[in-house]
Amino acid sequence: METIYPVITAMDMQLPFYVTGVGCQKNQENVNRPSGFMHYQWACCRKGEGCLEIGGNIYSIPVKTGFFFRPGIPHKYYAVKEPWEVQWLTFDGHALPSLLDYLGIGDWEVSPDFNSEYFYNIAMKITTHLKNKKSNSLSECSALLYTFLTRTGVFAGK
Repeated sequence: METIYPVITAMDMQLPFYVTGVGCQKNQENVNRPSGFMHYQWACCRKGEGCLEIGGNIYSIPVKTGFFFRPGIPHKYYAVKEPWEVQWLTFDGHALPSLLDYLGIGDWEVSPDFNSEYFYNIAMKITTHLKNKKSNSLSECSALLYTFLTRTGVFAGK
């Protein structure tokens, strides 16, 4: 899967949810964000193992474990068993805070029973839409993102 960062227009930002990036790191480099990241992010380990340090906690991120954080949440993640392959999706939108609150999703989540195949399939569909560059590509991705976020069973314990 290739990495794609779509061009987001002022019109696109009016969508309640929109994708800001999608990709897969075949060997994830160390990431240290003391001020957090500018977008929401879901990621999933596809191979190897890593650690996520967030909120004063250290979480093991083995295969099929997903992790999430909201913008501005300080964190770091790094490999402990290489290659550490990480599938990721970044997104934003004015309706996300209220939707995530409604779904009971906090500032960060670690989901050991993450539906990684579903996540991979959504990421591939989003990639296909973004590569097509049609006028409705970002709205189609918005619908896929909403479906992903609200799908039953995506969030362990929710």
